[in-house]
Amino acid sequence: MHGTGTSDRVASFTVVALGVALGLAGSGLGVTVELAEGAFPGRNGLIAFSSDRTTGPGVDNPTGDDEIFTMNPDGTGVTQLTKNTVFDGDPAWSADGRKIAFVSYRDGNAELYTMVANGGKQTRRTFNNVGDFQPAWSPDGKKIAFRSFRDGSHDIFTMRASGGSPIQRTTDRGSDFDPAWSPNGKKIAFSSDRDGGLDIFTMRANGANQVNLTNNGASNIDPAWAPNGKQLAFNSTLNSNGDRDWEIYRMSASGTNRVNLTDNVEFDWLPAWSPDGKQIAYGSHRLTNGNDSEIFVMGVNGDNPTNRTNDPAATDAAPDWQPRRRR
Repeated sequence: MHGTGTSDRVASFTVVALGVALGLAGSGLGVTVELAEGAFPGRNGLIAFSSDRTTGPGVDNPTGDDEIFTMNPDGTGVTQLTKNTVFDGDPAWSADGRKIAFVSYRDGNAELYTMVANGGKQTRRTFNNVGDFQPAWSPDGKKIAFRSFRDGSHDIFTMRASGGSPIQRTTDRGSDFDPAWSPNGKKIAFSSDRDGGLDIFTMRANGANQVNLTNNGASNIDPAWAPNGKQLAFNSTLNSNGDRDWEIYRMSASGTNRVNLTDNVEFDWLPAWSPDGKQIAYGSHRLTNGNDSEIFVMGVNGDNPTNRTNDPAATDAAPDWQPRRRR
């Protein structure tokens, strides 16, 4: 879903999602959209997100590009972690809540970086001239899964969290993206168009046993694990009112028992489960007729959706929830 922080705005929701998810952004014609991952169990910490905001307490972003911020779960305490004149986005917390992996164009190309939770020690981890996107930590903190075009198609790779030579985990002719590592480390969920549509798959962490979980005739992307590893939240156009926009669903890890959690004529997408398993953060355009994204938090049954960013002049997206180890 990444490029320079923008994606082509086109009529088909499916084309928008696929183009953004595969990093076809960069025309300056659309809205900021990034991906979330799964949640690791623990106490609820900060919510990391990307934003192009230029005003507000602690904000230092005069060029209005995407930067990474954190906030408390209630929306207070907004803190800017990155500061560049180019895109920094797609934050992903490590399982111990001490580090964030992210994407940056600061060296002229989309590469993966890591930093500590307060924004310090920002370090480049990939070196590839075609771009690397969508980082997702393994639960032991030793590896990062990501999507790359380095082999001539969009595929899922894993590498040591410190960098080094990546290992390719998907090799089909379709486009594979949105990796999300399960909390027990045994599986990686991802999105793919290999079967002719957009669907959610899982595979073993080594790339074996790739299984389509959705295959329902709708477009399904952006899987996010629940912290207990038994459920996945995801985006789908298979909604109840027939308007075919993106809504948030959850299902069992086997692909059964799908439940529609949001139902609006505008996008609700990019879910991120809270570490205690009781809430889901997500991006929504429901307040602005599609012209802005705010970060909302709701219960896991879709109850009590609440706006946490409340910044109509900016696009706030890509929430990911910091786990804090239980004591």
